[in-house]
Amino acid sequence: MSDKPQGKNTQIPNNTFNTMNTKPDPSQQGSPVPFQQGDFASIDTQYENKKTFSEILSFYVLGIALTIISFYLFVTLPIFQNFLNQTILSFAIAFGLLIVSFVIAHVLTTLCTEIYRKKH
Repeated sequence: MSDKPQGKNTQIPNNTFNTMNTKPDPSQQGSPVPFQQGDFASIDTQYENKKTFSEILSFYVLGIALTIISFYLFVTLPIFQNFLNQTILSFAIAFGLLIVSFVIAHVLTTLCTEIYRKKH
């Protein structure tokens, strides 16, 4: 056994770490450039059209309206009365209704937006 502390063997020298944490820069002759956070030069910013305020507003209004309707039906319909007595199951169903309502709102908003853009 050696007399060196155990942590000494696992330390990486700075120049080795800098070599591992770099990528080649094609504009230079093979000299590496360190990775940078926020380097989104390769991402196409025109991939998706920007959403207008009315699209976002219609998504939230439609999602909230569908959620209120689904919660009202969940509480008032006699089919679901057995589920309301079980706390965990009723919570899971309510959470599922919330998610499904906003997914349907997203689909409807997207379809209406596409139809509107094709006409105009």
